[in-house]
Amino acid sequence: MDINWYGLSCFRLREGGVTIICDPYSKSIGSQVARTRADIVTISHDQSGHNGIDQITGDPKVVRGPGEYETRNVFITGMASYHRHQNDEAPERNVIYFMDFGGFVVGHLGDLGEMPKQSQIDELQLGEVDILMVPVGGGATLDPTRACGSGWHVRAKAAHSHALPADQHVGPMDIRSRAGG
Repeated sequence: MDINWYGLSCFRLREGGVTIICDPYSKSIGSQVARTRADIVTISHDQSGHNGIDQITGDPKVVRGPGEYETRNVFITGMASYHRHQNDEAPERNVIYFMDFGGFVVGHLGDLGEMPKQSQIDELQLGEVDILMVPVGGGATLDPTRACGSGWHVRAKAAHSHALPADQHVGPMDIRSRAGG
């Protein structure tokens, strides 16, 4: 699996000839994702930092909400969650996605701010998660302390699991991982 982080919560996943872009951001936020081809795009919520479909080329399947999806031999489970409560405003919905590439599972938490109950995660019957992309930027999303000390856990393969920080305003980076190695 090849993973590229483009900043904020935007990642590109490539495995077995399939390309997924998670949360592409719009150029209206002052930066933009390089125009990238994708087979599948996941959108965690409808804000310009996460829904820049116009930056994606090709004819991707766009996944925008909770539910179960299967396309290009990738099984995707979306679960509703929320930003952190701020002031008296109702929290905005966020969708967490788990993408199963034939037994290699990648989780993208989007702009998660309110931790779901463990029972909600257990209901998904995900099995083990190999890579989890976790927002740590603070504000309406998790900060590093809340991300590490939440008490909310997905089962991870102890020897081969990885957590990747997301939703920070720094430059992109490449991460290369191999299932089972």
